[in-house]
Amino acid sequence: MERDHPEYLTRLRKLSEAGRVELMGGGFYEPILISIPERDRQAQIARLRDFVKGHFGVSPRGAWLAERVWEPELPRSLAAAEVEYTLVDDNHFLSAGVDPEEVYGYYSTDSEGYLVDVIPGLQSLRYLIPWRPISEVLAMLSRVSQAHPNSLVTMGDDLEKFGSWPQTYHSVYEEHWLDDFFSAVESNRSWLRCTRACDYLDSHAPLGRVYLPTASYREMIEWWLPRPAAEAYAEALGRLQQLEGGQRYLRFLNPGSWRNFLAKYSEANLLHKQMLAVSKRFKELPSSTPAREKKAPYALLLAAQCNDAYWHGVFGGLYAPHLRHAAYSRLIEADAILDKLEKSFEQDAVRWKQFDLTRNGRPDLEVCSERINFLIRPSDGATVAAIHYKPACVNLVNSLRRRPEVYHKKLSQATPSQNRGELRSIHDRVEAKEEGLSRYLLYDRYDRNAFRSYFFSANKAWRDFQMLQLEESPEWAGAEYALAETGKAEWLFVRSGPLSVPGTNMHLQFEKQFRLNSEKDSERLSCQMQVKCLQGAGRFRLGLEIILNLLAGHAPDRYYSTSSWRENLEWAGELQYSVPLNLVDEWLKISLELTTNPPCQFWWLCPTFTVSQSEEGFEKVYQGSGIMPVWELNLKTADCWEAALELALRSLS
Repeated sequence: MERDHPEYLTRLRKLSEAGRVELMGGGFYEPILISIPERDRQAQIARLRDFVKGHFGVSPRGAWLAERVWEPELPRSLAAAEVEYTLVDDNHFLSAGVDPEEVYGYYSTDSEGYLVDVIPGLQSLRYLIPWRPISEVLAMLSRVSQAHPNSLVTMGDDLEKFGSWPQTYHSVYEEHWLDDFFSAVESNRSWLRCTRACDYLDSHAPLGRVYLPTASYREMIEWWLPRPAAEAYAEALGRLQQLEGGQRYLRFLNPGSWRNFLAKYSEANLLHKQMLAVSKRFKELPSSTPAREKKAPYALLLAAQCNDAYWHGVFGGLYAPHLRHAAYSRLIEADAILDKLEKSFEQDAVRWKQFDLTRNGRPDLEVCSERINFLIRPSDGATVAAIHYKPACVNLVNSLRRRPEVYHKKLSQATPSQNRGELRSIHDRVEAKEEGLSRYLLYDRYDRNAFRSYFFSANKAWRDFQMLQLEESPEWAGAEYALAETGKAEWLFVRSGPLSVPGTNMHLQFEKQFRLNSEKDSERLSCQMQVKCLQGAGRFRLGLEIILNLLAGHAPDRYYSTSSWRENLEWAGELQYSVPLNLVDEWLKISLELTTNPPCQFWWLCPTFTVSQSEEGFEKVYQGSGIMPVWELNLKTADCWEAALELALRSLS
């Protein structure tokens, strides 16, 4: 807006100077404040405060909380950042025991002696505006006015419902709902006054003191629960609503925390913990580092804290690859600048460490060089959970596990999305953006990591791979591997045990050795495999799946290619080429080359689609492609077989 529509900011400043609007602060990049370190909370709030003061000449007194996510320690953070008040949902107050008739004003709360005022935003108004006739809104306000003279009635919400969500532009603007609403407010000003929050707080005492529990708005609570709990929660809500007077008890059903998203979705947790790791690097920079050199990369970290990519509800959120990419790209760019500030690779071209990055009680292995970082998860089949290619600021894995979601049960009831018809909130819409989405409801057994090993029957074919029916041995695909040896740029993982594949009776030792070779124009990450048959005999197939996500599977500037073949990344099928398989992204300007040695018998390629909710209804979303070279093995006692898959990364610019 500042760049493209500065005239809007000029108009807004005039309204502010006239006392007609109040500008609020909050986190500049809209983070969930409780999800980021205290140092970053203060920086986010200060950045928006300075922006507002610089453009509008006033320092904001209040702060908007992204998604109204509250935890009891927040008053300390807010007060320390010079925030006098914030707004959360009335659900927070009702859960704390405040009577439903006592939410028309504001309260004071504190943490460690730090005081902040909190205003309840009414769910009833959120459900009325702009969905219901204006007469119903006025009737509700009139009732409150008569029962509670000189009280404050507040709604806090985002603006998507005023034109961005389906059907709302037609209703709000073309049918003049918003214009008519403002006219109605003006016509009833004898009893209905508009006020700025700061003016009301200056002229009225708080209704009392309150200590709010961990909470958000009602819909968010439903979304952050794990699927079985979410189903039970929905059932409990339904049963209570059917009881006589049951509405009185709904407010006490307030389970869980926003942080549940990090337990519910391993991808959200991985992104979050990588964000925290970058934040920690900034905190540990030497005090002698010039502030001007830290400013730009620190802004990238703060941008990566934007909340949308970390959770999922009725919106795409975590399910939207471009949002995850946006967060990752900022983190990776910040990480690369920190490498230079710390002079990380002046002595060693490759650095690695074992630590529990994802806080699951098991160590991960992180490998870093000047142009690439990657994360190996020994506890999950010695797979690679992330590949950060710094020249393009991209995480090349960045896929999403296909999981059963509560709303998948509604898919059979979905109707085609409509641009017209009855105006309904997105929470009440059960629509689909295309037909036949149920065929994409496949559920993965493992996270969508790269270099996952599959041992399966020789009778299995590409279609089984596509439909997740390989019936592979999970003890090799997703079990824990031991880190046996390390070198300057190589790491060996080992596992041994029986092979449970039909038609075999074998005891194996399996080794996966990762190597990183940096050349002038490329980075080469390889996985060398060795299968030793310790006892028995059998014939089976081995596949090593690599997951790559270049975001737009159907786009013409992103494609597979060989010397004689080219297809977009949503292509699915079997190739019998011994030559390298290339993936090209002309938008990010990178080229990826996959080679096998010895040549595999087949390349199995399959795009991954999730089915998720969005504002416009159910939709399928491309989450990258599974690319698996497959070898035929026929071993007996004392036989040893070896093969390798290499991923070469090059910049096209």
